Amino acid sequence: MKLTRIWCATLTLACAGCAISTPTAISLKDPQHRHQDIEVAMTDSGTARRCAYNMLNASPATEATNVATRISGSGDNLVVDVYATLLNVGLYNQSLPVSYRCTYANGIMAHGTWTSGLKGG
Repeated sequence: MKLTRIWCATLTLACAGCAISTPTAISLKDPQHRHQDIEVAMTDSGTARRCAYNMLNASPATEATNVATRISGSGDNLVVDVYATLLNVGLYNQSLPVSYRCTYANGIMAHGTWTSGLKGG
């Protein structure tokens, strides 16, 4: 019985961590080693958070603020739009409002594209 309670408490804490929303300000921990996390997370909100960090990793900035996400679809087939303001961009360290779209198909990010603010692919 005691083991069952501990197991249930552990699962509750683990699942509570899955539902964390995207923070409104994000920064890269190691800007010299950027990477894309291309798999969907356990939850749609977790996938939105991953897309926000993918956006920052694909950008010339190391910090973003006013981060917001919008999710279309669910599960392994999602479209996540990220809206943010990149900080300290360019020669004059300007702020740049951007939007970025992650398209997931079959659990993998098929495309990451800038939809405003920056160009590239």
